[in-house]
Amino acid sequence: MPNIGSVQVSTMRETVRVFCAFICATLGITLVFPLMPWSDQIAQAELIPDWPLTPWLIAICLCIAAFLLPGTFDQNPKWPKTRALYLGIGVLCLIHPIIHIFILAFAGWRPSPGSIEFIWPSLPEDRSFVQWSYMLIIYVGLPAISEEWFFRGRLFPWLRNKLGLMSAISLSSLWFAAVHGSILSICVALPIGVMLALLYHKTGSLYACIAVHACHNFLLLGLGGLLVARPDLALILFAVGAWMVISIYSKQLFYTRKQRL
Repeated sequence: MPNIGSVQVSTMRETVRVFCAFICATLGITLVFPLMPWSDQIAQAELIPDWPLTPWLIAICLCIAAFLLPGTFDQNPKWPKTRALYLGIGVLCLIHPIIHIFILAFAGWRPSPGSIEFIWPSLPEDRSFVQWSYMLIIYVGLPAISEEWFFRGRLFPWLRNKLGLMSAISLSSLWFAAVHGSILSICVALPIGVMLALLYHKTGSLYACIAVHACHNFLLLGLGGLLVARPDLALILFAVGAWMVISIYSKQLFYTRKQRL
């Protein structure tokens, strides 16, 4: 029989780790949440000129939280990485034009320096290769890795085991949205969070979630207002997404029928 004292100590350690993980994740959110009195000052903080400090602070907080939060065994069968990524990119292409239509509507209702860029795209700034590389790191790679590791890799399965699937999707997505620092970004991040949670639940692939998240950030950074200024690009993106999703499930249906025969 297991030692009752050792079980209690192990349970207490897990409780402390969960508490500390939530404190670290909450700290990352309070650093950037727009209703906080210090959010503007933190948003303007820089490591060096033109190198913002905020993405690094959030990534550090979330990585510490992911490390502290106990891992949960995932009972769902994992899809192959390539197939999971294919599905995720297809769904992302489907919903991205809809997200940009929402951004356009939001910008018309409440214009702001961040949202007006999607109505009247400006010419790309003259940046060096080092500056562009740094932008790709802090706006594409860094948030994709740190946020997916915590929100989908740790928090979502932990909540699913404790509270059930729907609560895990809703709570992890709301928390994920809250870490994005502005009302417009929160509204955009919420459906992306729901999509990524469903993708992880369906495929069990954290790799696919990280790659899809990075693609989403790259689309916002690279295309920006072009999806509004050039509606044909949005239609092409939607058509590509529909083809990718249909091809995944048509093949799955075909293979299922073939196995039955």
